[in-house]
Amino acid sequence: MKLLLVLAVVFIGFWIWRSGRLARKSKARHAAEDATTAIEMVRCEVCGVHCAKSEAVLGRHGAYCSAQHRGQAES
Repeated sequence: MKLLLVLAVVFIGFWIWRSGRLARKSKARHAAEDATTAIEMVRCEVCGVHCAKSEAVLGRHGAYCSAQHRGQAES
């Protein structure tokens, strides 16, 4: 009788641990899917380095990675 009680407690503990682990994996998977938003990238006209469009320096001839490169290209 004690053996059945011990087995039942072990089984219930394993079941709770397993269901919690699966729930965390599911949450992590959904968080990863939500976090994968694309950032628009542009290429510097001088050196060819790609940078985020929000961080690029825009000039008359295109986008640049820094103000120095914009000055080089547009002077």
